[in-house]
Amino acid sequence: MIHVMKVNLKAYTRELISLPCNLCGGVEVTPFCHSEKYGLPLKAVMCKNCGVMFINPRPTDDKYAELNKADYRRAAIGTDSGLNHIFNKQYQHAEKTMIPLIREQIKLPVKSLLDIGCCNGGTMAAWMKYYPKIVTHGVEPVIRVAEDATRRTGSQIFQGLFEDFVTDKKFDLIICAQTLNHTLDPKGNLLKIKSMLSPKGLLFLSLYDAVSTVLNRPINQMVEIMHPFMFNDESVRYLLAKTGFEIVSIKSPRFDGKKMKAGDIRRIMTARILVLARPELTQPGIAPQPVTSEILKRLRHNQEFYQRWAPRIEAWRHPNIWRRIYRKINI
Repeated sequence: MIHVMKVNLKAYTRELISLPCNLCGGVEVTPFCHSEKYGLPLKAVMCKNCGVMFINPRPTDDKYAELNKADYRRAAIGTDSGLNHIFNKQYQHAEKTMIPLIREQIKLPVKSLLDIGCCNGGTMAAWMKYYPKIVTHGVEPVIRVAEDATRRTGSQIFQGLFEDFVTDKKFDLIICAQTLNHTLDPKGNLLKIKSMLSPKGLLFLSLYDAVSTVLNRPINQMVEIMHPFMFNDESVRYLLAKTGFEIVSIKSPRFDGKKMKAGDIRRIMTARILVLARPELTQPGIAPQPVTSEILKRLRHNQEFYQRWAPRIEAWRHPNIWRRIYRKINI
């Protein structure tokens, strides 16, 4: 199914550039998809050396900056609706998942927080509930959304791209939730994040697992123009190690469709990788090299699982009222 475009997103793809892998500089890639969520003819590839998945060729940096400032959500769906929904989802995710995970590792109150890609502030609002004295900062590229975050939370919001954010402050916690895949330089941004952490500071990283995601949707629905990079369990671990981070804890589903049955459909909603990491205090060790042939095999298994059980999966993803009631009671 192709999503209907409300505006001419094709205008942002008239000039494309080919780039080496952002993490390892490799130029040998394996294509795995030739279109994306909104029907644009953008090719997604996997680096044969490190397993990073990315759009290549992709729109220029200038075009991505324009699309961000124009509000990519509005560009994609053609409406301003949904900001309250996004705020509530962020708040609930922070309250139920993020904060309990981080509080297991941070025994002292978090005094300062930076939320990269803060949207309209749901995550910051949840942290302010638990730590009323916390000083919160956010980075958000979309003008009206950044203004909404300021209005809702009173936080200090930098309106622009993280690449352009400059500060001499150090933060106890930096949150990068569903954001790294939107950036054009994941490796450079992680190095920048590391330089902004306080001596005992932590990074909370949340990403969709692109390989596991195709269990419950067509592969071209996982690829999206505003996600120039896509990550999987292996490439996330490799990326963090190569940028000098030590993983404190990680929750990663790493589904493999070959090992799954129809009864597993209930537990394969959106697959997220949740990572808590800190800068390594000693010399970084050798990062484990991802085996890209195994990643591609898992990608194929997961898409085959979707194709086999698509009617049941779509019914579960888009439930009628009775399924909603069942899920409310039983899950």
